[in-house]
Amino acid sequence: MMDEGLVVDPTDDPFPSPEDAEPPPSGEDEEAPSSDEDEEVLPSDLAGRLAVWSSDLRLDRIPSEVIHAARRSLLDVTGCALAGTTTPLSKAIRATAPRLYAEGKCHVMGDSARLNPVGAAMVNGVACHALEFDNTLASGRVHAAAMVFPAVLAATEASSAAPLDMMAGFIAGMEVAGVIGAAVAGPVVARGWSISGLAGLMGAVAGVARAFRLDSGTTAHALRLAVAKGGVMSISEGTSARSTALAGLSEEAVKVCLFANDGMAGPDRALEGWGGAFAVLAGPKPKGAPNPWGGLGKTWFLTDPGLSFKLHPLTSGILPAVEEAANLLSVHRIPSNRVTRVTCQMEAGAVARLFSGDPHTVPQAQHSLRFAIGCLLTFGQLNVSHLRRSVLEGPGLEEAMAKVRAVPATGSLGIDAAVFETNPQAARVIIEVDGREPVMGLRLGATGRPELPLSDRQIEAKFLANTRLAGIDEPKAQLMARRVWEMPG
Repeated sequence: MMDEGLVVDPTDDPFPSPEDAEPPPSGEDEEAPSSDEDEEVLPSDLAGRLAVWSSDLRLDRIPSEVIHAARRSLLDVTGCALAGTTTPLSKAIRATAPRLYAEGKCHVMGDSARLNPVGAAMVNGVACHALEFDNTLASGRVHAAAMVFPAVLAATEASSAAPLDMMAGFIAGMEVAGVIGAAVAGPVVARGWSISGLAGLMGAVAGVARAFRLDSGTTAHALRLAVAKGGVMSISEGTSARSTALAGLSEEAVKVCLFANDGMAGPDRALEGWGGAFAVLAGPKPKGAPNPWGGLGKTWFLTDPGLSFKLHPLTSGILPAVEEAANLLSVHRIPSNRVTRVTCQMEAGAVARLFSGDPHTVPQAQHSLRFAIGCLLTFGQLNVSHLRRSVLEGPGLEEAMAKVRAVPATGSLGIDAAVFETNPQAARVIIEVDGREPVMGLRLGATGRPELPLSDRQIEAKFLANTRLAGIDEPKAQLMARRVWEMPG
Protein backbone atom coordinates (compact mmCIF):
# COMPACT_ATOMS: atom_id res chain seq x y z
CA MET A 1 0.00 0.00 0.00
CA MET A 2 1.06 3.58 -0.49
CA ASP A 3 2.42 5.63 2.40
CA GLU A 4 0.00 7.55 4.58
CA GLY A 5 -0.22 11.25 3.87
CA LEU A 6 -1.20 10.68 0.24
CA VAL A 7 -0.88 13.88 -1.74
CA VAL A 8 -4.27 13.46 -3.43
CA ASP A 9 -6.75 15.14 -1.07
CA PRO A 10 -10.12 13.34 -0.80
CA THR A 11 -11.86 16.71 -0.69
CA ASP A 12 -10.53 17.67 -4.12
CA ASP A 13 -13.36 18.42 -6.52
CA PRO A 14 -12.85 17.08 -10.06
CA PHE A 15 -15.14 19.74 -11.57
CA PRO A 16 -14.67 23.49 -11.88
CA SER A 17 -15.69 25.36 -8.75
CA PRO A 18 -18.33 28.14 -8.98
CA GLU A 19 -15.68 30.83 -9.27
CA ASP A 20 -14.34 28.99 -12.31
CA ALA A 21 -17.70 29.03 -14.09
CA GLU A 22 -16.68 32.15 -15.97
CA PRO A 23 -13.30 32.98 -17.51
CA PRO A 24 -11.04 35.35 -15.57
CA PRO A 25 -11.59 39.06 -16.27
CA SER A 26 -9.77 40.36 -19.30
CA GLY A 27 -6.19 41.20 -18.55
CA GLU A 28 -6.13 39.26 -15.27
CA ASP A 29 -4.57 35.87 -14.81
CA GLU A 30 -6.67 33.11 -13.33
CA GLU A 31 -4.00 32.73 -10.71
CA ALA A 32 -0.61 34.28 -10.31
CA PRO A 33 2.21 32.47 -12.09
CA SER A 34 4.49 30.56 -9.78
CA SER A 35 8.03 31.70 -9.24
CA ASP A 36 11.11 29.50 -9.39
CA GLU A 37 11.05 29.33 -5.59
CA ASP A 38 7.61 27.70 -5.76
CA GLU A 39 8.76 24.75 -7.87
CA GLU A 40 9.07 22.40 -4.89
CA VAL A 41 5.70 23.32 -3.38
CA LEU A 42 3.08 20.55 -3.44
CA PRO A 43 1.13 20.92 -6.71
CA SER A 44 -2.22 22.58 -6.30
CA ASP A 45 -3.81 21.09 -9.43
CA LEU A 46 -5.00 17.55 -10.04
CA ALA A 47 -2.50 16.79 -12.81
CA GLY A 48 0.33 17.68 -10.46
CA ARG A 49 -1.04 15.56 -7.65
CA LEU A 50 -1.65 12.59 -9.90
CA ALA A 51 1.92 12.97 -11.10
CA VAL A 52 3.35 12.93 -7.58
CA TRP A 53 1.51 9.67 -6.89
CA SER A 54 2.22 7.88 -10.16
CA SER A 55 5.87 8.85 -10.51
CA ASP A 56 6.59 7.50 -7.02
CA LEU A 57 4.77 4.19 -7.53
CA ARG A 58 6.85 1.13 -6.63
CA LEU A 59 5.86 -2.50 -6.96
CA ASP A 60 6.71 -3.27 -3.33
CA ARG A 61 3.92 -0.87 -2.33
CA ILE A 62 1.28 -2.60 -4.43
CA PRO A 63 -0.82 -5.49 -3.06
CA SER A 64 -0.14 -8.85 -4.68
CA GLU A 65 -3.75 -9.20 -5.84
CA VAL A 66 -3.46 -5.91 -7.74
CA ILE A 67 -0.31 -7.09 -9.48
CA HIS A 68 -2.04 -10.34 -10.42
CA ALA A 69 -4.98 -8.40 -11.83
CA ALA A 70 -2.52 -6.38 -13.92
CA ARG A 71 -1.01 -9.59 -15.30
CA ARG A 72 -4.49 -10.82 -16.25
CA SER A 73 -5.17 -7.57 -18.05
CA LEU A 74 -1.81 -7.63 -19.83
CA LEU A 75 -2.24 -11.22 -21.04
CA ASP A 76 -5.71 -10.46 -22.35
CA VAL A 77 -4.82 -7.25 -24.17
CA THR A 78 -1.67 -8.81 -25.66
CA GLY A 79 -3.73 -11.63 -27.15
CA CYS A 80 -6.31 -9.17 -28.46
CA ALA A 81 -3.55 -7.11 -30.07
CA LEU A 82 -1.96 -10.14 -31.74
CA ALA A 83 -5.33 -11.20 -33.14
CA GLY A 84 -5.98 -7.59 -34.10
CA THR A 85 -2.92 -7.59 -36.35
CA THR A 86 -4.86 -9.80 -38.78
CA THR A 87 -7.52 -7.16 -39.44
CA PRO A 88 -7.51 -5.00 -42.59
CA LEU A 89 -7.28 -1.86 -40.45
CA SER A 90 -4.17 -3.03 -38.63
CA LYS A 91 -2.56 -4.15 -41.88
CA ALA A 92 -3.29 -0.75 -43.44
CA ILE A 93 -1.71 1.10 -40.51
CA ARG A 94 1.41 -1.07 -40.70
CA ALA A 95 1.69 -0.36 -44.42
CA THR A 96 1.38 3.39 -43.84
CA ALA A 97 3.61 3.61 -40.76
CA PRO A 98 7.03 3.59 -42.53
CA ARG A 99 6.00 6.75 -44.39
CA LEU A 100 5.05 8.51 -41.16
CA TYR A 101 7.51 7.33 -38.50
CA ALA A 102 11.24 6.82 -38.26
CA GLU A 103 12.83 3.46 -37.63
CA GLY A 104 13.66 2.66 -34.04
CA LYS A 105 14.09 -0.09 -31.50
CA CYS A 106 10.42 -0.74 -30.68
CA HIS A 107 8.63 -3.87 -31.87
CA VAL A 108 5.62 -3.68 -34.17
CA MET A 109 3.15 -6.50 -33.61
CA GLY A 110 2.50 -8.55 -36.72
CA ASP A 111 5.58 -7.23 -38.51
CA SER A 112 9.35 -7.64 -38.44
CA ALA A 113 9.87 -3.89 -38.72
CA ARG A 114 10.80 -1.73 -35.75
CA LEU A 115 9.77 1.88 -35.26
CA ASN A 116 10.48 4.78 -32.97
CA PRO A 117 8.34 4.83 -29.82
CA VAL A 118 5.60 7.13 -31.12
CA GLY A 119 5.15 5.01 -34.23
CA ALA A 120 5.12 1.74 -32.31
CA ALA A 121 2.56 3.11 -29.83
CA MET A 122 0.27 4.11 -32.69
CA VAL A 123 0.55 0.91 -34.73
CA ASN A 124 0.30 -1.43 -31.77
CA GLY A 125 -2.51 0.68 -30.35
CA VAL A 126 -4.60 0.12 -33.47
CA ALA A 127 -4.03 -3.63 -33.11
CA CYS A 128 -5.19 -3.48 -29.49
CA HIS A 129 -8.45 -1.73 -30.40
CA ALA A 130 -9.16 -3.34 -33.78
CA LEU A 131 -11.30 -6.25 -32.57
CA GLU A 132 -13.24 -4.54 -29.75
CA PHE A 133 -12.11 -7.51 -27.63
CA ASP A 134 -9.93 -5.88 -24.96
CA ASN A 135 -10.72 -5.76 -21.25
CA THR A 136 -12.08 -2.62 -19.63
CA LEU A 137 -11.96 -1.04 -16.19
CA ALA A 138 -15.35 -1.51 -14.58
CA SER A 139 -14.92 1.97 -13.16
CA GLY A 140 -16.24 4.10 -16.00
CA ARG A 141 -15.96 1.25 -18.54
CA VAL A 142 -12.66 2.71 -19.75
CA HIS A 143 -10.71 0.83 -22.45
CA ALA A 144 -7.61 1.56 -20.41
CA ALA A 145 -5.40 -1.47 -21.10
CA ALA A 146 -5.63 -1.02 -24.88
CA MET A 147 -4.36 2.54 -24.47
CA VAL A 148 -1.87 2.16 -21.64
CA PHE A 149 -0.22 -1.07 -22.79
CA PRO A 150 1.04 -0.02 -26.28
CA ALA A 151 2.30 3.31 -24.94
CA VAL A 152 4.10 1.79 -21.94
CA LEU A 153 5.54 -1.02 -24.07
CA ALA A 154 6.98 1.52 -26.51
CA ALA A 155 8.44 3.61 -23.69
CA THR A 156 9.96 0.53 -22.07
CA GLU A 157 11.64 -0.61 -25.26
CA ALA A 158 12.78 2.87 -26.27
CA SER A 159 14.46 3.52 -22.93
CA SER A 160 15.61 -0.07 -22.30
CA ALA A 161 13.72 0.10 -19.02
CA ALA A 162 13.54 -2.85 -16.67
CA PRO A 163 10.47 -5.11 -16.54
CA LEU A 164 9.84 -3.66 -13.08
CA ASP A 165 9.37 -0.23 -14.64
CA MET A 166 7.05 -1.59 -17.31
CA MET A 167 4.81 -3.25 -14.73
CA ALA A 168 4.83 -0.19 -12.47
CA GLY A 169 4.04 2.00 -15.46
CA PHE A 170 1.16 -0.20 -16.55
CA ILE A 171 -0.38 -0.26 -13.08
CA ALA A 172 0.10 3.49 -12.61
CA GLY A 173 -1.60 4.12 -15.93
CA MET A 174 -4.51 1.83 -15.19
CA GLU A 175 -5.12 3.44 -11.81
CA VAL A 176 -4.98 7.00 -13.14
CA ALA A 177 -7.40 6.01 -15.90
CA GLY A 178 -9.63 4.42 -13.27
CA VAL A 179 -9.77 7.43 -11.00
CA ILE A 180 -10.70 9.76 -13.86
CA GLY A 181 -13.27 7.32 -15.16
CA ALA A 182 -14.82 7.04 -11.70
CA ALA A 183 -15.05 10.83 -11.43
CA VAL A 184 -16.47 11.90 -14.77
CA ALA A 185 -17.45 8.93 -16.98
CA GLY A 186 -21.20 9.54 -16.69
CA PRO A 187 -21.32 13.19 -17.73
CA VAL A 188 -18.57 12.77 -20.34
CA VAL A 189 -20.45 9.96 -22.11
CA ALA A 190 -23.79 11.80 -21.74
CA ARG A 191 -22.33 14.73 -23.68
CA GLY A 192 -21.25 12.52 -26.60
CA TRP A 193 -17.59 11.99 -25.75
CA SER A 194 -15.64 8.78 -25.21
CA ILE A 195 -14.46 8.43 -21.62
CA SER A 196 -11.58 6.30 -22.92
CA GLY A 197 -10.38 9.30 -24.88
CA LEU A 198 -9.86 11.28 -21.68
CA ALA A 199 -9.24 8.73 -18.92
CA GLY A 200 -7.28 6.40 -21.18
CA LEU A 201 -5.06 9.22 -22.39
CA MET A 202 -4.28 10.42 -18.88
CA GLY A 203 -3.54 6.85 -17.84
CA ALA A 204 -1.26 6.29 -20.82
CA VAL A 205 0.68 9.48 -20.04
CA ALA A 206 1.12 8.51 -16.39
CA GLY A 207 2.22 5.02 -17.42
CA VAL A 208 4.72 6.21 -20.01
CA ALA A 209 6.17 8.76 -17.59
CA ARG A 210 6.63 6.06 -14.94
CA ALA A 211 8.26 3.69 -17.46
CA PHE A 212 10.59 6.52 -18.52
CA ARG A 213 11.24 7.22 -14.80
CA LEU A 214 10.32 10.89 -15.20
CA ASP A 215 10.12 12.91 -11.99
CA SER A 216 6.81 14.22 -10.69
CA GLY A 217 7.27 17.74 -12.07
CA THR A 218 7.98 16.49 -15.58
CA THR A 219 5.14 13.98 -15.36
CA ALA A 220 2.76 16.77 -14.33
CA HIS A 221 3.76 18.84 -17.34
CA ALA A 222 3.21 15.81 -19.61
CA LEU A 223 -0.30 15.31 -18.19
CA ARG A 224 -1.10 19.00 -18.68
CA LEU A 225 0.25 18.98 -22.22
CA ALA A 226 -1.87 15.97 -23.11
CA VAL A 227 -5.20 17.41 -21.96
CA ALA A 228 -5.75 19.33 -25.19
CA LYS A 229 -5.92 16.05 -27.13
CA GLY A 230 -8.36 14.19 -24.87
CA GLY A 231 -11.59 14.56 -26.86
CA VAL A 232 -12.73 11.56 -28.91
CA MET A 233 -16.34 11.76 -30.03
CA SER A 234 -18.66 8.82 -29.35
CA ILE A 235 -20.00 9.08 -32.90
CA SER A 236 -16.78 7.41 -34.05
CA GLU A 237 -17.88 4.10 -32.47
CA GLY A 238 -18.59 1.46 -35.06
CA THR A 239 -16.04 2.93 -37.48
CA SER A 240 -12.30 2.72 -38.04
CA ALA A 241 -12.07 6.27 -36.70
CA ARG A 242 -12.47 5.01 -33.14
CA SER A 243 -9.49 2.63 -33.25
CA THR A 244 -7.22 5.13 -34.96
CA ALA A 245 -8.29 7.99 -32.68
CA LEU A 246 -7.70 6.06 -29.45
CA ALA A 247 -4.44 4.60 -30.76
CA GLY A 248 -3.39 8.12 -31.69
CA LEU A 249 -3.75 9.04 -28.02
CA SER A 250 -1.33 6.26 -27.05
CA GLU A 251 1.07 7.87 -29.52
CA GLU A 252 0.31 11.27 -28.00
CA ALA A 253 1.15 9.95 -24.53
CA VAL A 254 4.66 9.08 -25.65
CA LYS A 255 5.05 12.43 -27.42
CA VAL A 256 4.03 14.60 -24.49
CA CYS A 257 6.36 12.76 -22.14
CA LEU A 258 9.24 13.42 -24.54
CA PHE A 259 8.13 17.05 -24.89
CA ALA A 260 7.90 17.51 -21.13
CA ASN A 261 11.29 15.95 -20.64
CA ASP A 262 12.66 18.61 -23.00
CA GLY A 263 11.16 21.39 -20.88
CA MET A 264 7.75 22.00 -22.44
CA ALA A 265 4.88 22.75 -20.09
CA GLY A 266 1.10 22.69 -20.24
CA PRO A 267 -1.45 24.90 -18.45
CA ASP A 268 -1.98 24.67 -14.71
CA ARG A 269 -5.34 23.18 -13.73
CA ALA A 270 -5.60 21.67 -17.19
CA LEU A 271 -8.06 19.07 -15.95
CA GLU A 272 -10.23 20.99 -13.49
CA GLY A 273 -9.82 24.67 -14.38
CA TRP A 274 -12.06 26.90 -16.47
CA GLY A 275 -11.80 25.69 -20.07
CA GLY A 276 -10.09 22.51 -18.86
CA ALA A 277 -10.93 18.95 -19.79
CA PHE A 278 -13.62 18.38 -17.16
CA ALA A 279 -15.43 21.64 -17.91
CA VAL A 280 -15.40 21.04 -21.67
CA LEU A 281 -16.04 17.30 -21.77
CA ALA A 282 -18.09 16.76 -18.59
CA GLY A 283 -19.83 20.10 -18.17
CA PRO A 284 -21.10 21.47 -14.83
CA LYS A 285 -20.72 19.23 -11.83
CA PRO A 286 -23.80 17.01 -11.47
CA LYS A 287 -25.39 16.64 -8.05
CA GLY A 288 -23.74 13.92 -6.02
CA ALA A 289 -20.76 13.54 -8.37
CA PRO A 290 -18.00 11.42 -6.77
CA ASN A 291 -14.60 12.77 -5.80
CA PRO A 292 -12.49 9.59 -5.80
CA TRP A 293 -9.06 11.19 -5.67
CA GLY A 294 -8.45 10.53 -2.00
CA GLY A 295 -8.59 6.77 -2.47
CA LEU A 296 -5.84 6.62 -5.08
CA GLY A 297 -3.24 4.15 -3.87
CA LYS A 298 -5.41 3.06 -0.94
CA THR A 299 -8.04 1.29 -2.96
CA TRP A 300 -7.16 -0.02 -6.41
CA PHE A 301 -9.34 0.18 -9.50
CA LEU A 302 -7.72 -2.97 -10.93
CA THR A 303 -9.42 -4.95 -8.16
CA ASP A 304 -12.13 -2.63 -6.83
CA PRO A 305 -14.40 -2.74 -8.71
CA GLY A 306 -12.02 -4.59 -11.06
CA LEU A 307 -11.87 -5.50 -14.73
CA SER A 308 -14.41 -6.70 -17.27
CA PHE A 309 -13.28 -9.26 -19.84
CA LYS A 310 -15.10 -10.26 -23.02
CA LEU A 311 -16.00 -13.66 -24.38
CA HIS A 312 -17.07 -12.20 -27.73
CA PRO A 313 -15.42 -9.47 -29.89
CA LEU A 314 -18.37 -7.09 -29.65
CA THR A 315 -19.22 -3.80 -28.02
CA SER A 316 -20.08 -4.30 -24.36
CA GLY A 317 -23.67 -3.14 -24.62
CA ILE A 318 -24.84 -6.13 -26.65
CA LEU A 319 -22.91 -8.90 -24.88
CA PRO A 320 -25.65 -9.90 -22.37
CA ALA A 321 -28.26 -10.27 -25.12
CA VAL A 322 -25.89 -12.29 -27.32
CA GLU A 323 -24.84 -14.52 -24.45
CA GLU A 324 -28.44 -15.20 -23.40
CA ALA A 325 -29.49 -15.93 -26.98
CA ALA A 326 -26.64 -18.44 -27.31
CA ASN A 327 -27.63 -20.02 -24.00
CA LEU A 328 -31.29 -20.40 -24.98
CA LEU A 329 -30.45 -21.92 -28.36
CA SER A 330 -28.12 -24.42 -26.71
CA VAL A 331 -30.15 -25.35 -23.62
CA HIS A 332 -33.40 -25.83 -25.56
CA ARG A 333 -31.64 -27.40 -28.56
CA ILE A 334 -33.43 -25.14 -30.99
CA PRO A 335 -32.63 -25.74 -34.68
CA SER A 336 -31.77 -22.38 -36.18
CA ASN A 337 -33.96 -23.01 -39.21
CA ARG A 338 -36.99 -23.25 -36.90
CA VAL A 339 -36.43 -19.82 -35.34
CA THR A 340 -38.93 -17.27 -36.58
CA ARG A 341 -38.10 -14.28 -34.37
CA VAL A 342 -35.56 -13.23 -31.72
CA THR A 343 -36.66 -10.26 -29.62
CA CYS A 344 -34.23 -8.58 -27.21
CA GLN A 345 -35.74 -6.30 -24.59
CA MET A 346 -33.15 -3.81 -23.39
CA GLU A 347 -32.91 -0.47 -21.62
CA ALA A 348 -34.20 2.28 -23.89
CA GLY A 349 -30.88 4.12 -24.09
CA ALA A 350 -29.07 0.89 -24.94
CA VAL A 351 -31.47 0.25 -27.81
CA ALA A 352 -30.95 3.79 -29.10
CA ARG A 353 -27.18 3.31 -29.16
CA LEU A 354 -27.29 0.11 -31.21
CA PHE A 355 -26.13 0.13 -34.81
CA SER A 356 -29.28 -0.12 -36.90
CA GLY A 357 -29.64 -1.54 -40.37
CA ASP A 358 -27.44 -4.10 -42.05
CA PRO A 359 -23.73 -3.72 -41.26
CA HIS A 360 -21.43 -3.26 -44.23
CA THR A 361 -18.14 -3.05 -42.35
CA VAL A 362 -16.60 -5.09 -39.54
CA PRO A 363 -16.71 -2.19 -37.02
CA GLN A 364 -20.41 -1.76 -37.77
CA ALA A 365 -20.93 -5.49 -37.29
CA GLN A 366 -19.28 -5.37 -33.86
CA HIS A 367 -21.89 -2.83 -32.76
CA SER A 368 -24.80 -4.68 -34.38
CA LEU A 369 -27.05 -6.94 -32.31
CA ARG A 370 -28.62 -8.20 -35.53
CA PHE A 371 -25.22 -9.32 -36.82
CA ALA A 372 -24.19 -11.02 -33.58
CA ILE A 373 -27.35 -13.07 -33.12
CA GLY A 374 -27.57 -13.59 -36.87
CA CYS A 375 -24.18 -15.33 -36.67
CA LEU A 376 -25.47 -17.57 -33.88
CA LEU A 377 -28.41 -18.58 -36.08
CA THR A 378 -26.28 -19.01 -39.21
CA PHE A 379 -23.10 -20.60 -37.87
CA GLY A 380 -24.07 -21.80 -34.42
CA GLN A 381 -21.40 -19.63 -32.82
CA LEU A 382 -19.71 -16.24 -32.94
CA ASN A 383 -15.98 -15.61 -32.66
CA VAL A 384 -13.22 -13.52 -34.16
CA SER A 385 -13.18 -15.59 -37.36
CA HIS A 386 -16.61 -14.20 -38.24
CA LEU A 387 -15.38 -10.61 -38.30
CA ARG A 388 -14.66 -10.65 -42.01
CA ARG A 389 -16.20 -8.94 -45.01
CA SER A 390 -16.72 -12.35 -46.65
CA VAL A 391 -18.98 -13.33 -43.74
CA LEU A 392 -20.95 -10.07 -43.98
CA GLU A 393 -21.51 -10.66 -47.69
CA GLY A 394 -21.98 -14.42 -47.46
CA PRO A 395 -25.20 -16.41 -47.91
CA GLY A 396 -27.64 -16.94 -45.08
CA LEU A 397 -26.63 -14.16 -42.76
CA GLU A 398 -28.95 -11.51 -44.18
CA GLU A 399 -31.99 -13.77 -43.73
CA ALA A 400 -30.95 -14.58 -40.15
CA MET A 401 -30.39 -10.92 -39.25
CA ALA A 402 -33.90 -10.07 -40.44
CA LYS A 403 -35.28 -12.24 -37.62
CA VAL A 404 -33.61 -10.18 -34.88
CA ARG A 405 -35.01 -7.05 -33.27
CA ALA A 406 -34.25 -4.98 -30.17
CA VAL A 407 -37.01 -3.12 -28.33
CA PRO A 408 -37.04 -0.89 -25.24
CA ALA A 409 -38.13 -2.74 -22.12
CA THR A 410 -41.52 -1.66 -20.80
CA GLY A 411 -44.08 -3.12 -18.42
CA SER A 412 -46.34 -3.90 -21.36
CA LEU A 413 -43.77 -6.42 -22.56
CA GLY A 414 -44.15 -8.45 -19.42
CA ILE A 415 -41.00 -7.34 -17.63
CA ASP A 416 -40.35 -4.87 -14.87
CA ALA A 417 -38.48 -2.00 -16.52
CA ALA A 418 -36.94 -1.17 -13.13
CA VAL A 419 -34.55 -4.08 -13.67
CA PHE A 420 -32.74 -1.96 -16.22
CA GLU A 421 -32.34 0.97 -13.87
CA THR A 422 -29.94 -1.03 -11.71
CA ASN A 423 -28.63 -3.23 -14.53
CA PRO A 424 -28.41 -0.97 -17.59
CA GLN A 425 -26.85 -3.68 -19.77
CA ALA A 426 -29.43 -6.34 -18.88
CA ALA A 427 -31.28 -8.10 -21.68
CA ARG A 428 -34.37 -10.28 -21.82
CA VAL A 429 -34.33 -12.52 -24.89
CA ILE A 430 -37.43 -14.15 -26.37
CA ILE A 431 -36.96 -16.74 -29.12
CA GLU A 432 -40.04 -17.67 -31.11
CA VAL A 433 -39.88 -21.11 -32.71
CA ASP A 434 -42.02 -22.54 -35.48
CA GLY A 435 -44.34 -25.17 -34.02
CA ARG A 436 -43.17 -24.70 -30.42
CA GLU A 437 -43.78 -22.42 -27.48
CA PRO A 438 -41.44 -19.41 -27.27
CA VAL A 439 -38.49 -19.65 -24.88
CA MET A 440 -37.16 -16.72 -22.91
CA GLY A 441 -34.46 -15.75 -20.46
CA LEU A 442 -33.10 -12.70 -18.64
CA ARG A 443 -29.39 -11.93 -18.27
CA LEU A 444 -28.37 -9.05 -16.03
CA GLY A 445 -24.85 -8.73 -17.40
CA ALA A 446 -22.23 -10.53 -19.45
CA THR A 447 -19.85 -13.19 -18.19
CA GLY A 448 -16.44 -11.66 -17.52
CA ARG A 449 -17.60 -8.67 -15.50
CA PRO A 450 -16.27 -8.40 -11.91
CA GLU A 451 -19.45 -9.97 -10.49
CA LEU A 452 -19.00 -13.01 -12.75
CA PRO A 453 -15.28 -13.06 -13.51
CA LEU A 454 -13.32 -15.19 -15.91
CA SER A 455 -10.82 -17.54 -14.29
CA ASP A 456 -7.11 -17.34 -15.06
CA ARG A 457 -7.54 -20.49 -17.14
CA GLN A 458 -10.33 -18.91 -19.19
CA ILE A 459 -8.27 -15.77 -19.80
CA GLU A 460 -5.32 -17.88 -20.94
CA ALA A 461 -7.60 -19.95 -23.20
CA LYS A 462 -8.84 -16.72 -24.80
CA PHE A 463 -5.22 -15.60 -25.24
CA LEU A 464 -4.25 -18.90 -26.92
CA ALA A 465 -7.27 -18.73 -29.23
CA ASN A 466 -6.27 -15.22 -30.28
CA THR A 467 -2.65 -16.23 -30.88
CA ARG A 468 -3.81 -19.10 -33.09
CA LEU A 469 -5.70 -16.58 -35.19
CA ALA A 470 -2.46 -14.59 -35.46
CA GLY A 471 -0.62 -17.68 -36.74
CA ILE A 472 1.51 -18.22 -33.62
CA ASP A 473 2.22 -21.86 -32.86
CA GLU A 474 1.04 -23.32 -29.55
CA PRO A 475 4.43 -23.80 -27.82
CA LYS A 476 5.47 -20.23 -28.54
CA ALA A 477 2.11 -18.88 -27.41
CA GLN A 478 2.30 -20.85 -24.16
CA LEU A 479 5.80 -19.47 -23.56
CA MET A 480 4.49 -15.94 -24.10
CA ALA A 481 1.68 -16.58 -21.62
CA ARG A 482 4.10 -17.91 -19.03
CA ARG A 483 6.28 -14.81 -19.36
CA VAL A 484 3.30 -12.56 -18.66
CA TRP A 485 2.23 -14.61 -15.64
CA GLU A 486 5.80 -14.37 -14.34
CA MET A 487 6.22 -10.62 -14.84
CA PRO A 488 7.78 -8.84 -11.86
CA GLY A 489 5.68 -8.16 -8.83
